[in-house]
Amino acid sequence: MDILVQRADVRAKRSQSSNKLMLNFVTLTLAEQKNLEVKECYDRLLRPWLRYMKDKTGLKDYVWKAEYQKRGQVHYHLATDTILDWRTVRWKWNQIQRRERMLDTFATKYGHFNPNGTDVHPMQSVNDCLAYIAKEMCKDVQNQKVTKGKVWDCSESLKIGRYSTELTTYNEDLLDDAVQHGFADYLELENCVVIKMDDPQGVLSSVQQQEFFNHIS
Repeated sequence: MDILVQRADVRAKRSQSSNKLMLNFVTLTLAEQKNLEVKECYDRLLRPWLRYMKDKTGLKDYVWKAEYQKRGQVHYHLATDTILDWRTVRWKWNQIQRRERMLDTFATKYGHFNPNGTDVHPMQSVNDCLAYIAKEMCKDVQNQKVTKGKVWDCSESLKIGRYSTELTTYNEDLLDDAVQHGFADYLELENCVVIKMDDPQGVLSSVQQQEFFNHIS
């Protein structure tokens, strides 16, 4: 998620039309009670949905998580910086369910094949986004059932190492100043020191910032 946000932030700052960072949080839910294992649910539903969204809507950077609801039903959370039309999200998700004969009972009851089983929630605040996604992706209920198959994954574009660099006197002076003036939290752990701040890029030199942009892009 950190890498997703960093890549989105770099693109937003480089865009000539807007410098706003926007993230979307998508929820995909099965309309009928189907106690499927995550592997079957992924193969039959999520994978073809992802393939379509990447091919047709430009979906590129994303992180997804499978969750077991209290009723034992699998549903999905997905975070991305790609702007997705909620109508396309719902239409494709329902089309796949219908093809897999997972909407027959619903259609018999309600007379149509278009349940409201999807949600697209835009977020402009990075802190709100990360907090919300962490809450949704780490709920206890999803970990109570042992299952076979992956329960989360991300796009290939996010499977890169974090940026790292050797600290210079320039960096150390800025970090010390940020800590002393209350702009950063200093956490001394057993094997390392963590300095947490809102704008860590601000303590990088111009050369380091360019290295970071190249790495994250």
